[in-house]
Amino acid sequence: MKKIISLLMLLSTLTVHAEWIYVTSNSDKDKIFFDPKTIGVYENYRKAWVLVNFAKPQTVGADSASSKSTYYKFDCNGKRFSVVAELTTSEMGGEGKILTKVSASEDVWVTATKEDSLKVAMESVCSK
Repeated sequence: MKKIISLLMLLSTLTVHAEWIYVTSNSDKDKIFFDPKTIGVYENYRKAWVLVNFAKPQTVGADSASSKSTYYKFDCNGKRFSVVAELTTSEMGGEGKILTKVSASEDVWVTATKEDSLKVAMESVCSK
């Protein structure tokens, strides 16, 4: 319960204080950013918000999402990441109507590959 309340508080303040820094674009021409103000260091990990502004809106139910904000846990030494929380919104920059909210297990790890545009975001977060 405490984790859920903390996550909801974090989600509610995401765009109000965001300082998105451009990182890269992917093959779909989506633009990827991270917010250095949200970087937290926890033992051997870093957590931070990463934003994707879609080049073409994505269909979410009956709505169109223009961006996705994801709170990642990065294992900087292991070059892997996990999703802590994710939300999609109707406007660029994580603004507008929240279309989906997902809370995920931090224990599901994905290895960042050379082709993965998130790898560039992870390297930016890990260098801070």
